[in-house]
Amino acid sequence: MARVLFEHIQLQGSAGFIARTQAALVCLRTADCHAEVWGLLAVLRKAKRSGVCAYEALPVINVGEKTWTSPMIWYASGIAHEGFHIKLYREAKMRNGGHWSEADTFGAVKEAVEEEKKCLEFQLRVLQELKAEDCDLEYVRALMESPDYLGDPFSLKDYLRRDW
Repeated sequence: MARVLFEHIQLQGSAGFIARTQAALVCLRTADCHAEVWGLLAVLRKAKRSGVCAYEALPVINVGEKTWTSPMIWYASGIAHEGFHIKLYREAKMRNGGHWSEADTFGAVKEAVEEEKKCLEFQLRVLQELKAEDCDLEYVRALMESPDYLGDPFSLKDYLRRDW
């Protein structure tokens, strides 16, 4: 697995993954709102499925093949979406005096659904700024109406079912 720096962001994966990810990051930078998450992006890693480890000292965004081989604007918006998860995690941690407190299961799932909606809203803004196709905008709007599409966000089973 190759490791390459793109500005402050470490890219880990095959040459094809790195090239596509560099292009997606260049694309993302053309959206004005990218600045909200740019400094939080630390590691983008080729993986079997997509997701983010926001709680790491250096947050890791895992990127599945279906995501990194998708159209460039969509991939860029996906990176922004995951970056917004990192932003929300960091803000929550700061509100709690620099510590992460586990909420009760019901509250945590409810909060995760609201967090997902915020990430989808940010992804939609990025897509709009990048002049994405209407079908992509409508897809994200539809997801925003039911942001619990992930099932239980803390379930390994749900994570393993992802194909993106």
